[in-house]
Formats: sequence, structure tokens, C-alpha cells
Amino acid sequence: MSKLINNHIIFSYDEPQNLRVAAQVNRYLDTLWAMDKLKYTPKLGVGSYKGDLEPIVMMDYNDFMAHVFPSGYVDNQESFLQLNPRSPRTTALQGSLMFNHQATKPILLGDFKEVSKSEAIQSEAWTYLDGKSFVCKK
Repeated sequence: MSKLINNHIIFSYDEPQNLRVAAQVNRYLDTLWAMDKLKYTPKLGVGSYKGDLEPIVMMDYNDFMAHVFPSGYVDNQESFLQLNPRSPRTTALQGSLMFNHQATKPILLGDFKEVSKSEAIQSEAWTYLDGKSFVCKK
């Protein structure tokens, strides 16, 4: 695994409808944060993937790969949304779909852009974080 600068991951976890599992994941992330092992506080939100609503977490890519990916909490997830800068000189992000159990390159989805709630809901996949709706589009 190589370290990536200003890259983020948006993911859901296995069995998000199970209250105990959700509590365990949140406690795990909170403990990592309290131990000062994370670059920034993970953000919680809601996302839609293939028409299914799910709780999501956004965090630093390197922190995800070091702590969450090997934790067992995301073993059955099909994919994760990787966000990275379009270029080193911009804060604009682009999104790629990174598959969990396939040795394939991430698929570029397009720019990660803020959109209205109605536009997000009409999209195939969307993210709701910090009171804002986002989609990846070209």
C-alpha cells in the first residue's frame, strides 16, 4: 500500500442495519480518533448505492487502509468510493469506485460535485454529508 496525500474513502460497513455492529464500528473509529491515530475525525452520513440507502463514513484513505480495511468490518463490501484531487494544484475532487475483492484498477466515475437534494435522489448513487448532497459525474 502506498501513502496517498489528500485522498479520502467513503464506505459503508457489513450489516449496517444491525444496531450492535453499527455501534461497534462507531466505537472502533472513536477509539482510533481518541488514540490520535487518524488524520481527521471521520464524517458520518448517508449514501445510496445501487438504490439502497446505507450509513456511510468518510475518512482519510491512508487511515482506512491501515485500520478499517483489515478490521473485518468491510469484508463483504463490494466497493468503496475513493476521492482524490483532480490535480495537485486544486481542491476539486474526483471519485473512483475501488473494488474490494478484485484485482482491478479503480473505475473513474467523474468529479465529486455538490448538487441539490432532488438531483442527488434522481442519481444512481449519491452521498449526503454535512447537510450537503454530492454525486460523481463527468
